[in-house]
Amino acid sequence: MSEPLISDLAFLEKSCMMFALRYIEAHPGATQSEILSTEGTRISSKQRSLMELERLGMIRREPGRGNCVHYYLNDSGRKTAEILDAIAEILARRMPPTED
Repeated sequence: MSEPLISDLAFLEKSCMMFALRYIEAHPGATQSEILSTEGTRISSKQRSLMELERLGMIRREPGRGNCVHYYLNDSGRKTAEILDAIAEILARRMPPTED
């Protein structure tokens, strides 16, 4: 697959999709239950995000035992996650230090 273009990243306005993508990057093979049980956004938003990321070809699901489904990044998802990591690193360097 080719490298994602800026126009391809428009979907990232949805923070839930960014979270799901980065979660799967950090936890390859995460189950749907694990992803949906994280704090934050509503379960239905997370489910939609997983479906949309799969539709975009950024993640894939693989069957596990019973009804269990595991999620992994595809090449375009991996490249996009790397871009998100780079953006997060740049923003972290630009933010003033916080006092505890």
